[in-house]
Amino acid sequence: MAINLTSWHCHGLRVHIDDLKSHWLQETYLAPGVDIKITNYNIIRKGNIHSSHATGGVALMFLQSFPCKPVPLNTTIQAVAIQIHVSILLTICTIYLPPNQTICQSELDNLLGQLPAPFILVGDMNGHSCLWESSDTNSRGLQIEKLIFDHNFCILNDNSKTYFHSINRTFHTIDLAICSPSILTRWDFTVDENLYNSDHFPIILKHFDISVQIPRRPEHFIFDKANWQLFTLYSELNPDMVQIDDIDSATEAVTKHILEAAERSIPKTSGKFPKQWRPWWDEKYAEACKKLNKAWNYFRRYPTTNYYVAFKEAKAVARRIKRQNKRNTFQNYVSSIHNNTKSKVMWEKVRKLLVTWRKAVVIPIPKPGKDPQIPATYRPIALTSCLCKLMERMVNALLVHVLEENGFLSNFQSGFRYGRGTIDNVVMGSPSLGGYGCPNPEVPRVLYSLPVYPPLCLLLFAAFFHPSTASAGALHEKLLPLCLLLASHGQPKPPRVGRAWRPFGRVVHCWSPVYQFGWYPNRLVSLLGIKRKGHSLGLGAKGGQRSWR
Repeated sequence: MAINLTSWHCHGLRVHIDDLKSHWLQETYLAPGVDIKITNYNIIRKGNIHSSHATGGVALMFLQSFPCKPVPLNTTIQAVAIQIHVSILLTICTIYLPPNQTICQSELDNLLGQLPAPFILVGDMNGHSCLWESSDTNSRGLQIEKLIFDHNFCILNDNSKTYFHSINRTFHTIDLAICSPSILTRWDFTVDENLYNSDHFPIILKHFDISVQIPRRPEHFIFDKANWQLFTLYSELNPDMVQIDDIDSATEAVTKHILEAAERSIPKTSGKFPKQWRPWWDEKYAEACKKLNKAWNYFRRYPTTNYYVAFKEAKAVARRIKRQNKRNTFQNYVSSIHNNTKSKVMWEKVRKLLVTWRKAVVIPIPKPGKDPQIPATYRPIALTSCLCKLMERMVNALLVHVLEENGFLSNFQSGFRYGRGTIDNVVMGSPSLGGYGCPNPEVPRVLYSLPVYPPLCLLLFAAFFHPSTASAGALHEKLLPLCLLLASHGQPKPPRVGRAWRPFGRVVHCWSPVYQFGWYPNRLVSLLGIKRKGHSLGLGAKGGQRSWR
């Protein structure tokens, strides 16, 4: 198996995520709090600790199924490392040394001392030296030279250029690959010819090792492409298979025969990992990429001004087409999700909930008059995302609409339903209270002929009930007729009735409609011309509290 390790100064990971073909990345331009995910890959990254902005940074990307483990590094240098098994346990480290940042020699020595040998150190070091075929030498180059000579390291670079300076239109070598002497002959160094919209060429290190197996996914049958007629023909059982005395042997023979028939008639997946899906890639963009590569090849051979201008124009055209395709693809993708989309299709498109929606900020608020030293005296308030709450209300409104329109809810359910409350259950249950020893109130016959909604009838019952001059604390127990009474905890039983229909014990807390709209029965009674002493009910307010008079 050939193992390819690629190092690339991508000049912005999120911008070049579609051009990503590398495992070692420098200058990712990711802010400290920004996370990025790529399908089937794990990413280990480190940002620039000297800045809170998206500057610099390194990342190391590898397949999830590839056996490796991260190596912890205690350093301020932008570097990350992992260990892989290729006949031997090999350490891979990617590093980025900013050109305008002063780095002490001791920091580099400390970093290399933490890397288990043998190792490969690769990255953008921004150093020039004649040791790796540079035309001049700078202070960073001398620093790297000292590092190599002090630790007896080797350079994998050849005379290939790794950096293109667009202003001066010159090529340089500032991306280096340094390794331990024991593995120098095992790796081949090459440089890609395409910039991939960056100013650095990707570095490719290739190693051949027959002991390393390619990570593969489990194969499975593709039943949508099965030839069922052929399967029926091949899967026909022979009577001799089931006439074996041993039941286990017979089962094994039948199972083997069916699997052989499936192998011959049903295709299987290859087991390879799928490539990154690019829905925005079309023929127009493919043609623009061909023109861009052609212009770049002309400029590399003949670095003149005309070829450089043609290359910049082709690059701008390809970038514009790519952005337009991405925008149109995303708009079409979002427009395909509407209220008639099935939940299965919806979940296949969305596939996840945002991480911020699954997190809540819990704020403990102390209860008044409680000991703040006891955790149980606090009332936890969870603050979730406002967009999550909005989405929750939208989903709830849709579910309620479907339940109500299709009649999935029982007519006797009043809780958590619009326009309903406990008063509806009391009205529907009041005729059955007579069997529990509750006398029915006397109501004038004229009211029975009124086409009134049941809750209004309930208010009319309250209108003909004469309250006593009890204290305000017992009003809600004495203002209601017996048709509103229920026992404690919702269990129907004969209540204790006192003088003048004054019940004792608890009543259901559904008296608030009568309490709030006490004027409504008075108005109806006056319109009907009923004038009886004690049949009038009014509502007043005193001292910020409601009271009856």
